[in-house]
Amino acid sequence: MQKYHPRNIEPTLYKYLKGFCVVGITGPRQSGKSTLLRHLLNNSYEYVTFDDYRMVDFFYQDPQKFMQTYSNKVIFDEVQKVPEIFNYIKALD
Repeated sequence: MQKYHPRNIEPTLYKYLKGFCVVGITGPRQSGKSTLLRHLLNNSYEYVTFDDYRMVDFFYQDPQKFMQTYSNKVIFDEVQKVPEIFNYIKALD
C-alpha cells in the first residue's frame, strides 16, 4: 500500500461534512480524490464504487431500495456512471 500524503483540503472537508449532509468532490482523473476520502473517512463511511457493475445494476433495477440501503454516511465513487443518482440524492434532503 502506498504512503498517504496529507492534502491541504482536509480541514475544509471536515468542516463541510459537519455542516452539510452531502459534499461533492470533483477534480481531474487520478488526482487522489478517492484516496483522500477513503483515508479520512474509512472507519465512519461506507464505500460504494460504480466501477462495480453490480452496484450500477442495483441502482438501475431498484433506485429507491438502493438509496434506502446507502442513504447515510456513504462515499459514492465514479458517480458519473449513474448520473440519475443526483436526482435521488436531491430528493433525500
